[in-house]
Amino acid sequence: MNNLMRLKEWLMNHYQLVLIAVIALFVIFKFLFIGADSEHSNIEEDTRKEITQEASQDKDVKSEMTKSTQDININKSVTVDVKGAVNFPNTYNMKSSDRVNDVLKKAQTKNDADLSQINLSEKLKDQMYIYVPVKGEKVLKHSTNQSSDNKVEVNINTGDKAEIEKLPGIGPSKAEAILQYRETKGEFKKIEDLKNVKGFGEKTIESLRDYIVLN
Repeated sequence: MNNLMRLKEWLMNHYQLVLIAVIALFVIFKFLFIGADSEHSNIEEDTRKEITQEASQDKDVKSEMTKSTQDININKSVTVDVKGAVNFPNTYNMKSSDRVNDVLKKAQTKNDADLSQINLSEKLKDQMYIYVPVKGEKVLKHSTNQSSDNKVEVNINTGDKAEIEKLPGIGPSKAEAILQYRETKGEFKKIEDLKNVKGFGEKTIESLRDYIVLN
C-alpha cells in the first residue's frame, strides 16, 4: 500500500516527464511500423508505375512497327505493262498505291482511246497488263485491265501486228519479228518455236506461255 502511494505521488510530481515519455513512445511506434508500411506502399506504387510505363512503351513500339510495315506494303514497287492506244507503250515502275489512271497519264492516251472500257480507279498490281482500246474497238472486258488471274489470249499464227503487240512485253519490233518468221518458216507448231525468233529467250517465252494460243 505504501509503495502504491509513493508511485502515485511520484507520478503526480513528474507527470510532465511521463507525458513526454508516452508521446515519444507513440512517435517511435509510428515511425517504425506505420512509416515502414507507407514506404513499402510507395515502393509498390513506383513499381506499378514503371511496369505500366514499360508496357505503354512496348505498345508504342509495336504500333510503330506495324505502321512501318503497312507503309512499306502500301508503297511497294510494281511493274505494269501498258499497250494499245497510248503514245508511249511500255512497262512502267509504279507504286502499289497508284491507280490505273496514274500510269495512263505517263503513257499518254491517244485522242481516239476509249477509256470507257477501262477501270481507271483500279489499284495497280505487279505484272499487271493494261490494254487501251481505240474507239469502236471491241475487246473482251478482262483484256483491258489485267492481273495474273485474267489473261488476254493471242493467236500468233493468225493475229496481225496490232494483236500480237497486245501480248505483255511485246513491242512493235518483236511483233514484226514474229510476222517475219511466220511468213518465211510457216506457222508455229509449239510455243517453244519462238526460240527461233530473234529477241525471244526462255524467260520471255515462259512469261508468254499463258497468253499465247496456236489453234
